[in-house]
This record gives sequence, C-alpha cells and structure tokens, in this order.
Amino acid sequence: MKIASIIPEHVKIDRNQLIKAKQLKLVQTGAGYDNVDIDACTQLGIWAANAAGVNARAVAEHVMAFILSYYKNIPLLDGFMKNKTDQKQLEYAGSELEGKTIGIIGFGAIGKKVAGLCKAFDMNVLVYTRNTSVQSYENVQITDFDNLVSTSDIVTVHSAFNQQTQNLIDKEVFGKMKNTALFINIENGEKPESRLNQL
Repeated sequence: MKIASIIPEHVKIDRNQLIKAKQLKLVQTGAGYDNVDIDACTQLGIWAANAAGVNARAVAEHVMAFILSYYKNIPLLDGFMKNKTDQKQLEYAGSELEGKTIGIIGFGAIGKKVAGLCKAFDMNVLVYTRNTSVQSYENVQITDFDNLVSTSDIVTVHSAFNQQTQNLIDKEVFGKMKNTALFINIENGEKPESRLNQL
C-alpha cells in the first residue's frame, strides 16, 4: 500500500490501517481528531493535522437556529399553519432573546462564533473553558462549570472531545440546570451521545 497522505471522511483510522500504509506521512482530518488513532500516528512517525474552525460559522448558525426555533415556537406555528388548526386551540408564548443567558462550554472557534452571534441578540454570555490562556474575552464572562449550568437559560457544548470531556453531562448536571433551560449538544464526533453519561 503506497499512500503519502489520507483525508478520512467519517472513516475510523486505527492502528491496523496505519501500519499497512507503509508510505503514509500525513493524516488530514476535518475539525477534530475523533476518528484517528493519534497515539498510533505519533508512534509510527505519521503527521496528523486538522482544519480547526473550518465549519465554525455553520455550526454556530445551527445553534442559533435551534435557539430561535425553541423560543419562537417555530415547529408549533409551522404545524398550525400546515394543519389549519383552529386558532382557539393554539396556545403558545414566544420569548425574546434579549437578556437571556447562554452558557457556552468550550471556547474554541465554534464557541467564539456562538458568543458573537448571541451578543448581536443582546444576550448575556457565560463561558466555561479548560483553556487557562483564556482569561477574558470581549463581552463575555468566564465562569466555572457549576455556575454556568445553574444560571444559564441555554447551555450549549462545544468543547473538544477527549477523556476529560467524555461523559461531561450527566443526571447530576441536568439537575443543576433551570427547569426551563434549553440544552444544545451539536456533536462534531461520530457519537453524538458521547458526552451524555447514563441519561
């Protein structure tokens, strides 16, 4: 097998495959490394690179779509119009985003894009990050994990997937959230449930 580089798309690249590719020098991934055995790459002298932030804007806009859909009752109203439901049976209450607090877990390229979009709606932005180099950021408040989940109206997860963040959210964490909180888990790995532990 003579391959100088490989770009996997939703394909698991493990040690067995890497060993067979005798000429392989580089594995180029998308935004993350979830589908590549990085330890094996290191041991075999194969470079691994990603395209960090490549889809950040698209993912951030997807988060906003969920938020607006939830607070503006878009699925309910869409169904009402399509099914021609009697207006007397329609009960809903919309809500404005101004003044709402969003808690962003993880503050890489996606988290920063989400923060910027939320500030455009005059929302309060809380951020929890393990990156100690992020001491402050324009118009956001860096806080601890417990304060973020307990005070946010919206909690969205955008941290890198690793041993520290695996099973990050469990029943105890949900118990700390507001009863009305919206939780958004737009996972960039191959297992969207990987951050949710025993739910």
